Amino acid sequence: MTTLGQSWQIIPELVGWTNPELVDLYRNRPQRQVLDNLRSTYGIRPIQSLWIITTDDWNIVRNLRTIEQWCRQVAGDRLQVRVVRVQGIHDLSSLDHCRRMSEAISPFCMA
Repeated sequence: MTTLGQSWQIIPELVGWTNPELVDLYRNRPQRQVLDNLRSTYGIRPIQSLWIITTDDWNIVRNLRTIEQWCRQVAGDRLQVRVVRVQGIHDLSSLDHCRRMSEAISPFCMA
């Protein structure tokens, strides 16, 4: 599960971290072994599904299309992408909006 703001590039970073066999984003990092050790230490295993929770902003809707295309190209059917868009919230600009977003995220944290 991840939240999505205005930048869709968080998704390749996340998938590269959890699924280096799909996209080895960190292969040229000088600290590659450290990253591999962290993945092992914390039991980070490859994901089969990705849940994205986001606002209803029109820029994000455009980014979601880009994410879906990227995931299809990189992972094919090996990564299932699900999106939860909190309707009527375009930006987390008020306490009410933050509460509604929190309510959308909370069930995933309890699972």
